[in-house]
This record gives sequence, structure tokens and C-alpha cells, in this order.
Amino acid sequence: MSFADYRELYRQKLTTADEAVKIIKSGDWVDYGFCAIQPRVLDEALARRAPELEDVKVRGGISLWKPAIFDIEDPASHIIFNSHHMSGVERHYIASGAGFYEPMRYSELPRYYYDHITPPDVAMFQVTPMDSHGYFNFGLSASHVREGQGGHRGGQREHAPLSGRF
Repeated sequence: MSFADYRELYRQKLTTADEAVKIIKSGDWVDYGFCAIQPRVLDEALARRAPELEDVKVRGGISLWKPAIFDIEDPASHIIFNSHHMSGVERHYIASGAGFYEPMRYSELPRYYYDHITPPDVAMFQVTPMDSHGYFNFGLSASHVREGQGGHRGGQREHAPLSGRF
């Protein structure tokens, strides 16, 4: 497939964040990735949808900023955050009773996805824009991203100015 074909296919799939999060249903597991690849704009769109959803479980870790889903009303009924590793941001949220910590050694995280947890229904990450070969880069936090994408209905990507290639 030529780059022009990839670019056209990509262009056809572009949508707004509000449209992209419509794929998420009540009861779904959503993977936000780790650290720098957590999706800011998609997170804000999911937070706006919170009143119409129940029992959505978001998985992530080491949040570098406060996700918008932390500010929703009655989080325990709508969206619960599950952290692989906690930053100070997550520690305060989990202490409020609206989230959980999943204890593990970081080096075991890829295997954790294979052997111990329900695969995500939806995965949402920040990535770089597509390069000339049709690739996206998961940037600085790509240690287990491939495993986190297994078995889901849909993946949403949010462009961010990161460098490198995956």
C-alpha cells in the first residue's frame, strides 16, 4: 500500500473526540496507556459522556496531569479509574474511594495484560501524526502498549507533538 493510500484511509477515519468516545459502552474496559500517552482530549470527551454511562473501568498509570474523568459527578457509578502505578495525582483520587490500585512490578505489566486482566474493549492513546510510511509513534511510554491493544473493539489515537517512531 502506498503512503497516499495510507493517508487516504487515515483521512477517512478521522473524527472528533466526542464522536470517537461513542464507541464506549457501559461496562467497558478502556485503556488510557501510561504517562505521556494518556489522551487529554479523548479523556475530556469521555468525561462529558459520563452521565450516560455506568460501570466503565479505565486503566492507566502514572498520570502526569489530572484526567477530566476525575472531576465527574458520582464517579463510582459511572467511571472507575484503575492504576497500574500511581502518581501523586492518582494517589489522591484513589484515596477518595473512586479508583483502585493494581499492585504489580512494572516489568510484569505486559504479561499482566496477557494472563491476569480482562483485555480492554477500547484503547485510547496520544500518538504522533502518521509518518511517511504510515506509522504512528507511541512516544515515551510504549513499554506495554502493544499488549494493551489486544482484543479491543476500537482504538482511538490522539495526535501530540512527540518524537521518534514505533
